[in-house]
Amino acid sequence: MTPQEIRAHLGSRYDFKRTMPLDEVIADVEQMLRKWQVQVTHPRYFGLYNPSVIPASVIADTLVAMFNPQLANWRTSPAANEIERHTLTWLTNKFGLPEDSIATFTSGGSEANLSAVVVALTWPFLNMANMACRSSPVNPQSISLKRPITVLTRSHTWSGLDGGACEPSRRIPVLE
Repeated sequence: MTPQEIRAHLGSRYDFKRTMPLDEVIADVEQMLRKWQVQVTHPRYFGLYNPSVIPASVIADTLVAMFNPQLANWRTSPAANEIERHTLTWLTNKFGLPEDSIATFTSGGSEANLSAVVVALTWPFLNMANMACRSSPVNPQSISLKRPITVLTRSHTWSGLDGGACEPSRRIPVLE
């Protein structure tokens, strides 16, 4: 399997110039996923961080797809926001974190990494977070760091921090 093989298949079938029957697209995507993906649901797959599919996860994904809850604002999805809050409170208690802990689910590694960077940058100077919460302009002279901050990323991993979005950043080479 090569990227070129998959790209050739996609290019030959999906030119976006015509509509395709949904059944045909679904069957083709199913075949591509069977052929070109590690089958993490196989009973003999013991990979790291890839749990098997269970009926509860299929039903949960179906419910989310049906209702498409938007958790960015409580008013748009009060039930989903409260389900998340309730679940995260249970998790923080289970891990023995303080009662006033704040937690959030993230949708993937990049979002989780960027969230961690925001927390790491905010913790040393809470005055910046307080100013941001009040929507007042941040005066760069009011932020004092005890030492420079450097964000480290691995060289073989896509990172949302690339491209100068977070300065200074430094790529760490991965040993082969």
